[in-house]
Parts: sequence; C-alpha cells; structure tokens
Amino acid sequence: MLLAGCGGSRELIMAPPRPAALALPDTTVFPARLTLTLSANTPLPLPFQTLTVTIHLIALQRADGYRQPLVFARRTVTFTRTAAQQWTLLEAAPIPPGRYDTLWVHLSEVAVRFGPNAGGSLTAPTDTLAFPVTLELRPALSYAYHLRFDWQHSLQAKPECRWRFTPRLSLEMH
Repeated sequence: MLLAGCGGSRELIMAPPRPAALALPDTTVFPARLTLTLSANTPLPLPFQTLTVTIHLIALQRADGYRQPLVFARRTVTFTRTAAQQWTLLEAAPIPPGRYDTLWVHLSEVAVRFGPNAGGSLTAPTDTLAFPVTLELRPALSYAYHLRFDWQHSLQAKPECRWRFTPRLSLEMH
C-alpha cells in the first residue's frame, strides 16, 4: 500500500491479519434472574389474628464474603390467622451468577393483633438477620425460590403474657 501526502509518498507495511479472540460470555451481560416469594408454613396460630412486618431484603453473600446488594423496595406484609398468603419480593431480578451462602434481611415494625383492642409491637433479638442459604446461580438462567416463615419456632410466649419474635425462615426452590 502506498501512502501519499504533502511531503511525498512512502510505502506503508501492514501486519498480517490475526485470528479473532475467542468470544467468552460476559456474566455481567447475562445475569441470572431471581424471583423470590414469601409466605408462612401455616396460617397464624391462636391467639394471633394478624402479624405485620416490614421486610427489607439487603443482600446475597458469597462464601468469599462478597455481598451482592439486592434492588428491592421495602415491603410491609400482614399475615392472618384465617388464610395463608404469599407475596412476591423479587421478580426476575438480575443477579450476578455465582454461589451464594447467606441471605441478609432487615425486619422492622413487627406488630401483632389479638383482637379489636389488643396487640402491639413484638420484641426481636435483632433487626438484621443472616439466613444460611445454598444458591448456585448460572448465567442467563432464571430461578424461583420461596422464603417461608415457620410460626411454631418464630413466635415464643414469655412469662407475663409477652411474646418474642425470633424469625425462623427456610428457603425452598420452586
């Protein structure tokens, strides 16, 4: 090839073509998709009529300690004695692929009602909880999991007619 300009012309030597680099998938372009629902294992036991809690999903954590924040607006849910309900907390949320072993959840505003004029706030040992989970998320795949409260182990009667809320949750694949 000959390159010509104001100062004359000179020969331009080009390198031979190289093979293209192998195309490896970028896991940020193809995130896993996570749907997470919440319910209880049974309707609320007597003497409760309702239990209301505000849930803030915080993050999924890998074994190496890295926490992947979850894009989630807080959600207030009310469980009742008459029916088991289910709520969607995340719907097809993009999550970087990987193996996660902890789900971090923040609970606030836990309250119960026993009747029209009876109820109040429940005491809890802590408001930010780390739940052990086993999640293996692969690129471009969708996963549906169900977070379930276990009332028998979450609600404990204390002396002097007080109740303690110690959340016990399990994570199940749908």
